[in-house]
Amino acid sequence: MDIVDRLLRDRPIFHARGTERWDASASTLRAIQQAVREGDHSLEIGCGASSVVFAAQSARHTVISLDGEEHDRVRGYLKQIGIDDNQLVFIVGWSDQVLPRLVRKQHRLMWPLSTELTASLTQPLIGITSAAH
Repeated sequence: MDIVDRLLRDRPIFHARGTERWDASASTLRAIQQAVREGDHSLEIGCGASSVVFAAQSARHTVISLDGEEHDRVRGYLKQIGIDDNQLVFIVGWSDQVLPRLVRKQHRLMWPLSTELTASLTQPLIGITSAAH
């Protein structure tokens, strides 16, 4: 089953101690699904349904958010539906503190991703770099 369809069907709850759904829109999730390819490097501020889509696309994906329990719920959901999470890196912290360390270490942030993707996003992504670069 398509991962976005699966998320829409299952309606997993990742936020607020497992009591709230703050998912990106279906069109945003589809845009991510269409833009991201296996081996792409991606960086996301926040955690949830979009993180699941990045994992399903086999992206080398870094997630920064304040709530480590959200990370655990995303990993649990991925395990439940049989998606490998080995390419995900979860970092608990404030993005304004974490991002400067990441940029100094290894990441080259790119923007815009593509006209089609950025036009469809309700929340901006930091960047995706293709595995080909």
